[in-house]
Amino acid sequence: MSTSLIAFLTVLETHVRPHLPEGKAWRFQRLVNFHKDEATLQLWESDALAGQAEVRKTGQSDGGANFAGSVQSTGTPGERRPFSFRPTTDAEVERQAQHVAELWRQTLPGGGLEAPGR
Repeated sequence: MSTSLIAFLTVLETHVRPHLPEGKAWRFQRLVNFHKDEATLQLWESDALAGQAEVRKTGQSDGGANFAGSVQSTGTPGERRPFSFRPTTDAEVERQAQHVAELWRQTLPGGGLEAPGR
């Protein structure tokens, strides 16, 4: 159910957070619509929206679920990068979240954020 959406957003946030430049007031906000099986993870720098990731869950006839969505930065309107996947294990959700985090980092100002430890 939608708990999977929340889990995906949590893992996505975990992969993006270490790459955010230090010295700025970053925060994430999750918006989840349980009735529609869709969610948004917004990234804020102080009071300005820096970007967001949107994801929705769709069912399959065999009982599995597909996830589809997009990531974008507010700094580059129109540069929305779509993604989709069908996880079969928790490890696959983790792997896909890493991939989506990388896509998102590429859309944020500067074409990518700092590497961890820099």
